[in-house]
Amino acid sequence: MPAHTPAPPDHAPPSSPVDGGLVGIASTLPVSGRPTIEALSRLRWRGNGRSGGVAVAGCFPVGLADVCALNIALSARHLRAEIEREFIAPHFDIVEAEFQPDLGDFRALAGLPSRPPVVVRYFVRARQDALAEFAAQQGLAALDRAEDEFVYWSATRINRALYTGHPERRAFVLSYGRDLMILRAAGYAEDVARYYRLDEMPAHVWLGHQSYATRTEPAGANPFPAVDVAAALSGGLVNYDALATYVRQRGYLPLFRSDAELTAALFDFYRRACAYPLDLALEALYPTPRDGLGGAPQARREAYRAVQRTHVHGALAGRVAFAVARACREARGWELIAAIDPERQHAHAFGLQEGTLWGGERYGVGVVASELQAVEAVFAAIAEEQSAVCPIPDKTWSAGSLDGDFAGSAAGGAIGGAAYSFTVAPQEDGGLRLWCADRYGRAITTDRARMHRDPRYASAAPSELDPSPAEVAATLRTDDVDSAYARARAAVREWGFILLGSWLDGVVTLAASDPALRWPAIQLLTWLHDRPIDIGVKKRSAALAMLRRGLEVLFQRARSRRRRVRPRRPGPPPDVGDARHARRADAHKRAALHRRRQPAARRRRQRGAGAHPGVPRGLAQHRHLRLQRRPLCRQRAGARRQRPARGHLRDAG
Repeated sequence: MPAHTPAPPDHAPPSSPVDGGLVGIASTLPVSGRPTIEALSRLRWRGNGRSGGVAVAGCFPVGLADVCALNIALSARHLRAEIEREFIAPHFDIVEAEFQPDLGDFRALAGLPSRPPVVVRYFVRARQDALAEFAAQQGLAALDRAEDEFVYWSATRINRALYTGHPERRAFVLSYGRDLMILRAAGYAEDVARYYRLDEMPAHVWLGHQSYATRTEPAGANPFPAVDVAAALSGGLVNYDALATYVRQRGYLPLFRSDAELTAALFDFYRRACAYPLDLALEALYPTPRDGLGGAPQARREAYRAVQRTHVHGALAGRVAFAVARACREARGWELIAAIDPERQHAHAFGLQEGTLWGGERYGVGVVASELQAVEAVFAAIAEEQSAVCPIPDKTWSAGSLDGDFAGSAAGGAIGGAAYSFTVAPQEDGGLRLWCADRYGRAITTDRARMHRDPRYASAAPSELDPSPAEVAATLRTDDVDSAYARARAAVREWGFILLGSWLDGVVTLAASDPALRWPAIQLLTWLHDRPIDIGVKKRSAALAMLRRGLEVLFQRARSRRRRVRPRRPGPPPDVGDARHARRADAHKRAALHRRRQPAARRRRQRGAGAHPGVPRGLAQHRHLRLQRRPLCRQRAGARRQRPARGHLRDAG
């Protein structure tokens, strides 16, 4: 690593009162930025609008995917020539350069408090003379490793010269890696993505973070870069000073006083400098307690204990969870990793779907988010772009304090940090495959023998349905939902998606046209949706999507026909037959009607006490406050009447 002797930071960042919101997507299908933006909008309450960012991997053309992409944020466009002359041209050969497209007017987005920086992207290769001189100085024999160190050294030099060491903070490096870029600014993360026009960009891996920051500073927002790595962290580290010293002793230079910066540096150190496999790198970041290694493979337990002893001072501590988007150079693919602390105080929700496209090509989509609603929003948004994708994931699970036994067994024990990885890698036939695994490398898959629905197929004939929608409607008219549910449950197992869709369309159409059938039909579809039933060779997620669509139609029809009813005002006690009580009730009604007809100002004058807004009832009786409610001329007249005689003034003097 490059040798640096920097000054210690001024102070460690305080722990944020709210854990930020995190969203990650890994897909074999190119996915635009709309699903990420939709999920980040659901997590908007987890941020405060001071900083946010998005990382994208697998987004560049084939010719530029193997070239280092250097993203630099500029305070003004005219600084590009100066940066190229002083920092880029002497050290790199520029293959291509471009500005990141943006909207131009940031005021069109309410979530951006200030103008985001101008982003220029350089696709560069290190110059051989400069690289050879750097390798000789650092004692590095392998040129590929020397090039990575050279890129890191160049990015650090730009940050120190133009941002942390410059009073005007003119520019800083957003990311440096192959087939990876990071965009971050002051504001909400989804608005940052909209400003840089990421909603139309296709990519295989997405990572967005909604920050609850204590400083409005675009350079301190998540995700943070390392070589071919983008890391985002939610929560706050309690050992920031110790970790900053640890990474500084190993050649890294923390400049932005951010927890995510240290996380990215540690992950880069364990994976790239130490060349640890993923399970050992996660063990160094989140050591598993000794009584939690029972779920780990027997052959790896001694290696885990050795890593814990070696890097005891380089482990994350605190209620934190992090995610990493990485470009895998050796596998020519991309990776999304998410992990939580060993105490599992910070929950994560995961979703996985595997299926087949219309042409026979298999696909896979993996999602991680801070909340389950964000996971569902991602799949619903992807289904709008790719009709072959189901809007509901095949498998969902949680890794956190409320995960129960499943996440404990899948993560390798009831105690220890849970971690899952989604890897998108090419196959021999030229396609892409999604591989999902836990922190110990054990695969997590779905039931590939079951099928998703193909929406290209036509509907079935009503004569093939047993029970038919008309028979179900006749049964529901007698309020016999149990009988209708029993017959439908027996038939759903044998039906395919064509018959199930035709049956649902018929039942929903009849129930939507007849208000008497609406509630029994909603109850029937809800039972089919919630109760565990055998649905045959169909995937449950696809059947649930069809049932939810039918329920939404019924709910929407009931909402459109709903009449607006005004709430009743509390009236007098009910009449119990007493004539005197009835007269009092009538008088009460007449008085209430009379009060409603009077103007508001007149009612306030009649009430007297408490009439003035914001004045307590007892103080409203004071003469001075009553004078304040009078017109100005009457106040002056009252003040003249209250003036004491001159003799009293003379005696008082």
